[in-house]
Amino acid sequence: EFFGTTDRPEYDIANLLGLPGVATRSRDYGAPTFSAGYTLPTVRGIGPRDRLNQLWQVADNVSIRKGGHFLKAGALVARRNWTFDEAVNPRGSFGFDGTVTAGGGTPTRDHQFAEFLLGLATSAQVSVEPFATRMNNFWQAYYFQDDWKLRPNLTINFGLRYEYFQPPKQRGKATNFDLNGFVPVRQTFMGFPDIPDTTDRPRALVNPDRNDFGPRIGFAWVAPGLKDLVVRGGYGVYYTPEITNSWTTLTLNPPIVRTFSFTGGANNPIVVERAFQGPGETRVGLFGSGALDPDVRTSYTQQWNFTVQKRLPRSIYFDLGYVGSKGTKLTASLDGNRPIQVVVPGPSVPSIAARRPFRGFDNISVTKSIANSTYHSLQLKAERRVAHGLSVLGAYTWSHSLSNADISSVGGGSFLDGIQDYFNLGAERSNSIFDIRHRLSVAAMYDVPLFRSARPLARTLLGGWQLGTIVTEQTGFASTLSRVVDTTGTGIASRVNMVAGQDPMLPSGQRTRERWFNTAAFSLPVAGQFGNAVRHPIHLPGLNQVDFSAVKNFRFLESHHVQFRAEFFNFFNHVNLGSPGLNIRDPSNFGRITSTVQGAAGMPGDARIVQFGLKYVF
Repeated sequence: EFFGTTDRPEYDIANLLGLPGVATRSRDYGAPTFSAGYTLPTVRGIGPRDRLNQLWQVADNVSIRKGGHFLKAGALVARRNWTFDEAVNPRGSFGFDGTVTAGGGTPTRDHQFAEFLLGLATSAQVSVEPFATRMNNFWQAYYFQDDWKLRPNLTINFGLRYEYFQPPKQRGKATNFDLNGFVPVRQTFMGFPDIPDTTDRPRALVNPDRNDFGPRIGFAWVAPGLKDLVVRGGYGVYYTPEITNSWTTLTLNPPIVRTFSFTGGANNPIVVERAFQGPGETRVGLFGSGALDPDVRTSYTQQWNFTVQKRLPRSIYFDLGYVGSKGTKLTASLDGNRPIQVVVPGPSVPSIAARRPFRGFDNISVTKSIANSTYHSLQLKAERRVAHGLSVLGAYTWSHSLSNADISSVGGGSFLDGIQDYFNLGAERSNSIFDIRHRLSVAAMYDVPLFRSARPLARTLLGGWQLGTIVTEQTGFASTLSRVVDTTGTGIASRVNMVAGQDPMLPSGQRTRERWFNTAAFSLPVAGQFGNAVRHPIHLPGLNQVDFSAVKNFRFLESHHVQFRAEFFNFFNHVNLGSPGLNIRDPSNFGRITSTVQGAAGMPGDARIVQFGLKYVF
């Protein structure tokens, strides 16, 4: 995989703006990133990059049937290799939180934009040197399972799977951090020509987890005396290896790559045109880095279900089930190098850099196995198999997902919030970002019987049509509210406060475009404290959409036909609302919906789309 620029000098915007210290390689041409409240023109901040992923695997399975037992066993050994080459932040990024121009008052988006116009930032980062990841590891998996037909109407399944995900090893330089709880206390090294290896750490700088045993059990029972009634249930433990990005971080920590990070404030803003390098001198910044807990454990999920299936008259099959899961040792990331003591920010307080526990470094994003989740759902499904040309499939799910973190070291979206205060992880538990309470989906297909007995020309042109529809109704995703400024002197922006006795969401009948949620339920945090709002206190608008299709096949030879398709997405052109204003510092838009856009992380908001297709099959 590769993506990059055109190498054209006129697109070297960062240098054309006169920002010293940014990249000068032609492949890195582009604009810096400015975050100033309002949406500004931007490009991807990292990269361009070259990336390669390879997987070689050998697997074998055996099965034996003996009496009522059907025994299965197998093994898999895989070697994974990946490379990654890019610069992390070659054109620089700048943040403007509004405190410089607010004059001690509450910053708004206008204050943020004013800072941008003045070129006075409150945060800045740049990382010019490219890094080179060359990592590989082995995966192993072994399993045994027995499908035991205990009685003619009862089958039991049980088995065990063992997996081992070897910590990846870097062919070259890698560096990590040892931790005391959440706080980095020592930097470890491996593969440097000029720095000795850390001898009391394995080559991967992370200890292996060899405890990944996953039992599974299930059953299927046909109820005697009740025709066409089947009861099923199951339970299993499933392991997931840590994503490659968390390991890749170890190959771009300083001194491999220097990520200069600068933190300013109302009394000491960062002058944009001098942020990274003044004439004839280099401004000393602090290194931004990432750590993967040397004792990180493999994340696992317990999954269970109990379902009842019944065949009803008119060839209708009905399923009713409870499906649940629990995630344990899920990984989450936080700033392990934040100042430990919470203070009231002010001119008399020492700088954030001076109060960080691991001196000489700025933010150290620490990834640890500290998160968990639960999911419970009631699932119903009804299916009418093809009869008289009509087939229908409908499903409804009521569900609720809770967690205290939803991503590992990268990813997320516009509506996701991370950990605010690692001393109060209990306050992080909230609706998961993907929590959707209700979802109904109905699909139908009908073969139109008209003109089957008509003359050949009429039958060819007017007969043989197939009509289809998909109806989707669902509630919206959970969402965070925009964080405000640093109210604790830790360099971490605080969440808003929740007002006691107020429900964040309005009753469904009171939600409008002008006021989607209860804005009176939120207030600004006070100085010296984190905001007390949960990560995702509201839900976004949902989806109401009907799609329709008409298909006609024109067959003129035994093995040749032409298919015509007319497809209508959002057939009734229903308006699906976008996200409301989430920034409490923008009171005129807070809680208001002004568009149909939720972005890639939310529901689609497209108007009706009509498309026609013609396909020749031979």
